[in-house]
Amino acid sequence: MLLQLLEGVDHLVQQGVAHRDLKSDNILVEMDADGCPWLVIADFGCCLADEHVGLQLPFTSWYVDRGGNGCLMAPEVSSACPGPRAVIDYSKADAWAVGALAYEIFGSSNPFYGQDGAHLESRNYQEAQLPALPESVPLDVRQLVRSLLQREASKVRLSPGFVQMEPSVHVPE
Repeated sequence: MLLQLLEGVDHLVQQGVAHRDLKSDNILVEMDADGCPWLVIADFGCCLADEHVGLQLPFTSWYVDRGGNGCLMAPEVSSACPGPRAVIDYSKADAWAVGALAYEIFGSSNPFYGQDGAHLESRNYQEAQLPALPESVPLDVRQLVRSLLQREASKVRLSPGFVQMEPSVHVPE
């Protein structure tokens, strides 16, 4: 399921679209005849798909809409400050949200949801604060999720076309 979600996000980015509101409510799951899940990304009401700005949104004031669910906003989006030349790069923001959603996919609580400070905030968490995924999740998948949740998008987070380049990522059935 994680790989399907990454493939969907990768396809969107390659088409110049940022969903900007990925959350479990916007991921539809249908079982095929063999009982295998198929994911569909839904609700594009907050998406960025502008042929003039691409995935680089000018952020000139606080009145510019940064997207949907604040809990699952990538660090570069949630911590952005407006200014005359400020731009928010959404090219890797949805991949970060997939990393956060991976906790739910693998049966854990999403560390970015919670109340009264009992959760991490994307604008100021440290990677060391991320809870471990269950041991039943293969090591390469746990490492992939850690990569997705890097605070600095340019550091390790996946680039468009990643799914075709990483055939070694195996998600358990």
